[in-house]
Amino acid sequence: MPDQTSQHKPEAVSAWRAHPLIRVRLAVSFVDRFLNFMLTPLMAILLATSYGTATAGLMLLVVVAATIVCTFIGGHVSDARGRRPTLLLAEGGVVVAYAGMFLANSPWWHSPALTFGCFLLNSCMGGLGFPASDAVLTDIATPGTRAALYTVNYWLMNGAFALGAAVGGFFYGAHFDTLLLVGLLLSAAVWTVTFTKLSETRPSGTPPSAAAGKGIGKAVRGYARAATDRVFLRLVLAAILITSVGQQLTYYLGIRLAADFEPQTLLHLDSWRVRLDGVGMLGLLRALNTVLVVALALVIGRLLRRLPETARMYSGIAMYITGFMGLTVTGDAWGLIALSVVYTVGELMHVPVRQALMADLVDPDHRSKYMALYGLRTRAAGLAASLSVIIGSVVPPAGMALLFGVFGIASALLLRVPVRVREERRSAAAAAPIKPTSSTRPN
Repeated sequence: MPDQTSQHKPEAVSAWRAHPLIRVRLAVSFVDRFLNFMLTPLMAILLATSYGTATAGLMLLVVVAATIVCTFIGGHVSDARGRRPTLLLAEGGVVVAYAGMFLANSPWWHSPALTFGCFLLNSCMGGLGFPASDAVLTDIATPGTRAALYTVNYWLMNGAFALGAAVGGFFYGAHFDTLLLVGLLLSAAVWTVTFTKLSETRPSGTPPSAAAGKGIGKAVRGYARAATDRVFLRLVLAAILITSVGQQLTYYLGIRLAADFEPQTLLHLDSWRVRLDGVGMLGLLRALNTVLVVALALVIGRLLRRLPETARMYSGIAMYITGFMGLTVTGDAWGLIALSVVYTVGELMHVPVRQALMADLVDPDHRSKYMALYGLRTRAAGLAASLSVIIGSVVPPAGMALLFGVFGIASALLLRVPVRVREERRSAAAAAPIKPTSSTRPN
């Protein structure tokens, strides 16, 4: 069956600019991510300095666990109460957290305990608002515009990562209180924009009481519904497999480069040369990926807008996995750079389309719950990637490359059913007579 999404491409390229709520949420999400990427690495350093490495590790574990719990709570509250009140509560909590952290690290007072408590509050509120934030974009977008929206969103996320990491690293130390003051002002601006600009976007076709309920039992049943949705589970498992390969630069490939990469001269001009060891090569590959994503995300989206989304997704997965398989067995510096370009282009091709596929298939009445569950894929992928370190200790690089290839093939096969289901639903919707019912889209 031909991919019917191609007819939506012109709309997909410009839709994110046309809807004011889309522009607002993309801008707000960029600021939220910038603050998160700026703060989190610094807090790990601060806690280790204040309490010791082991204690800091336990404290961060508490933060992660509490954030996961709050994400599940946020998914249910967003479906039951609405996106806007959930986001206002979460973003208001972030403002309070930054105010507390600034006070605890101000020229007048220093309190590591209050700093940790407010950091915990900040992370919990971020988890609470995450499902609603993701659901807003999906609520507003049409199936034909989602791939373009997720392309822009992915570009902004990587831009926020690069900018947040740079600002945090540059100003940490003597200017940490200034960073926290900036965080307070920006988080207050985010809350103000949400309060003044964001209208409710939750689909209105089903009453909230019937769709989500307000009790713990209804929340559990809603999550059970999502957790037993076989099509959704295929999407999640495919995402875990692909993401686990993408995290290998942090896990297996990082260790391999540090241990086995022979120092090489990358450039040599007269008396000036660039010589890298394994750790330096790893840093270069990570930086290259971030730079290429920021530079090429929108370009790739425009160049490939006429290519059917399904073909783009499968081609991107193939390039992505091929790039990582090559990184696993290659020891040449320029070869590693070329393969990084290959996997990054593949990443830009498949990630937004795969995210749009997920958004097209979830139950609108439980959308935030689905988003909360889908958001855990990164942590599950991290677990799978950490296991690869153990496997890699006894399996040669060629065997690990083969394993990554199996992951790629398995993910592509898992995605076949969701793709088919989406096309069947689109065909049925196109063939169905138009009924004079109220739209579930916001005006």
